[in-house]
Amino acid sequence: GVLWLPDRITWYLDRKPVAHVARSFVEPMHMIINLGVGGSYPGATTPDTPLPSTMHVRYAAAYATPESEVFNPRQTFV
Repeated sequence: GVLWLPDRITWYLDRKPVAHVARSFVEPMHMIINLGVGGSYPGATTPDTPLPSTMHVRYAAAYATPESEVFNPRQTFV
């Protein structure tokens, strides 16, 4: 999960915080679900890397806290 506040974002795994970034996050942003392969983390592909790869996503959801001022539930997204 992700807790996105105006001054920080905290990422959670199994309800435990695993990473955070502290800075201003009040500009509009988008969630991206991406199957990245290679790169510096966790490393370049090898001959053993199963390619092509797939990722199955059942759903993605975004929720707002009651005190949220930046979330507009009537806003439509493309």
